[in-house]
Amino acid sequence: MKHNKNFYCIHSQIEQNRQFYGCFKIGPFYTHGAQTFANCLRRTLLADQSACVFDTIQIYGIQHEFSSLVGVRESVVDIMFNIENIILCFKGGCQGCPLISKPQIGLINLTGPGILRAHNIYLPKQIGCVNPNQYIATIETDGELNLKLFIHNEKIHQNKKLKKNSNKNYLFLNNDICSIKRINYTIQSISSGEEFILFEIWTNGGIHPKKAISKAINEILLDFLAYSIKINTD
Repeated sequence: MKHNKNFYCIHSQIEQNRQFYGCFKIGPFYTHGAQTFANCLRRTLLADQSACVFDTIQIYGIQHEFSSLVGVRESVVDIMFNIENIILCFKGGCQGCPLISKPQIGLINLTGPGILRAHNIYLPKQIGCVNPNQYIATIETDGELNLKLFIHNEKIHQNKKLKKNSNKNYLFLNNDICSIKRINYTIQSISSGEEFILFEIWTNGGIHPKKAISKAINEILLDFLAYSIKINTD
């Protein structure tokens, strides 16, 4: 019996916390095939570590995270925490971030009084913030804040060169580089013996759920293709 593979978006929305939610129907599959496919897809999505993040910052005028900033209401630790919570995205329609071969630079230069928000960060033209109004700090009349922010999307490249220069007041952030926040799926059986997957996915807003699924399936296919080529050439 021939299967016509289908992929339906049942529902998608942007939630209050700016996360993306999507519910998809995938199938049909032969009996027990849906469970195998769904589990593989889920594991691949949760293993992804390609989100764009601020992984290192440099605050001019301080030596370490316990230094004080004159005219800034927040502590350095608070500022680090607020920057960690900024979600970045590639300006290609929620397509996720492409591979960044070397760290990109963002800059902040704000003199008080004023409120520092994510939209005050000067970013590379291809990168944006999911929530431009996200709060970072309050600068008083006598305050000034100058930062350099390093952007990357590979955990293994956590700016090793910068860590060697620890005397240059680099502060290293503890960011989550997986865009996928949560996944649920259920298997539906129909009278013909076929199965469908109802696949729910929540992302951090940096990538649309449909794009995340497409990316994960392509990664799975490339892995299988590599082994297929190896087997057929040996």
